[in-house]
Amino acid sequence: MKNLKNRIIEISVTRHKRVLRCTLLITLAACAFFPMVKMDIDPENMLEKDELARVFHNEAKKQFNLSDTVVIGVINEEDPDGVFNPGTLGRIFELTGFHTVYAGCSFVGTNLFPCPDNVVAFKDHLH
Repeated sequence: MKNLKNRIIEISVTRHKRVLRCTLLITLAACAFFPMVKMDIDPENMLEKDELARVFHNEAKKQFNLSDTVVIGVINEEDPDGVFNPGTLGRIFELTGFHTVYAGCSFVGTNLFPCPDNVVAFKDHLH
């Protein structure tokens, strides 16, 4: 083992130009194939198709007619009523309608903010 290590060091030092050329050639050959690399960063594809978690996830999406979800939270600390004021609700309503401009967006499961389903009355105001 020691002889092999010494031999590699000796070749690297005595024939350094040849070693660098070989290293460069191997690097260029590897880089030539780089454009052919396809990256899939979709989390759904990180598991095998028959993996139990992925199968369950796909069945749940199909059963409940689910697609990608976007959740937007809004905070208004300047108004005493928070987000429940005409100005903020108007801007949120415009933003909620804006997503329908893009093809592929659907109203299925869209919860319009001016009609929230979890409003609780507390004394003289809403939470």
